[in-house]
Amino acid sequence: MMREREIMKDFNGLGDRLALKKSPVYSLRECLGSYDERMWQQLERTFGIERSKLEGKQERMRQLEAAIQQDMKRQLLYLTRRQAYFLLECTQKPYINHLSEAFGFETIFSLIDVGWIYWFEIGEEMCFVLPDELKRIVADTFFEDDTFSEQQKFYELSEYIEAFVHLYGVFEKDYLLDIWNQHHPKDLFTIEKLENYVRGANKRQPVFVSEGRLIYAADEFNSESALGLSNEVSELPYYRPKPEEIWPLAYKKTQDTVIYHQLEKYVRRWIPANQSKEILSDVLNFVRVGFLDKEVTTELVLDGLLDPTNNTFMNKFSFYYKKLSNDTRCWFCKGHKPCELKRVMDLQQNKIPEENIVPFPVSHER
Repeated sequence: MMREREIMKDFNGLGDRLALKKSPVYSLRECLGSYDERMWQQLERTFGIERSKLEGKQERMRQLEAAIQQDMKRQLLYLTRRQAYFLLECTQKPYINHLSEAFGFETIFSLIDVGWIYWFEIGEEMCFVLPDELKRIVADTFFEDDTFSEQQKFYELSEYIEAFVHLYGVFEKDYLLDIWNQHHPKDLFTIEKLENYVRGANKRQPVFVSEGRLIYAADEFNSESALGLSNEVSELPYYRPKPEEIWPLAYKKTQDTVIYHQLEKYVRRWIPANQSKEILSDVLNFVRVGFLDKEVTTELVLDGLLDPTNNTFMNKFSFYYKKLSNDTRCWFCKGHKPCELKRVMDLQQNKIPEENIVPFPVSHER
């Protein structure tokens, strides 16, 4: 629990602002009443509520209650699988007092931000409450007329989108449709059906932005930079994942790999804590974009994070980064690993189908 608490507190610096240091309450009105003026104003901005100076607190409360319930009724079917399953677990108990990384901490914050979930703290215990009025909406939506069963394909589609965001950074909707239909011959989508879903999900799922023909990572790109990357890699073929790769691509992270832990252990051993944290954060960004080891060390030296005169450390750091880079599917390689790309391009020029590509063995020199 202590580790979860630290992660929640540190997540985007939002922990201290969102946690309510009091015993949990269970009605939507009571939960909203626990927030301060700053949080009220944030929720009013979220729902586009224009407040008159003449309106008292009771009227503002009424408007927020109505807006949150209406928002849930409209958006409940456009959630990620993690968001939906977390809400379903919340309907079974007065509150959730533990967190599983299977839900993802981003999931919790995305639901707190729209007034669906409220985070209370009693001493060291964290409690997450779905207000009673919202529990009824979840139950009415998911437990009647087999809606939840029908919704499973859309939750799976959300996993495809999240996997593709991690794998490519930027990708075309037509390509998503192509892979989905290839993997689901008995449950085909049309481009209209897919676009309708993406349009609705774009308002609730925090990981992606849909714009024109493209979908891109929300926290990494704007429309201009997304189009720039798409154009830059347009001549490369996509790495086409198999169905069994979608789940790990959606949920497993680079920092979960053995190679990353080797690099992390080495950096933390020799570099002060604050500095090593910044270096490792930069490494994760560099490796998914596809920076070479020399480009990375140059950037880190320019930022004052690495000492270029420490040849032993620089050589070992480069060695670990090369291993990590060779084993990471990156955006500038359109989802391929850098060590695969030359073979992929050669095979494409010779018109050999990509599914016939044999993974290229990587030698881990010492």
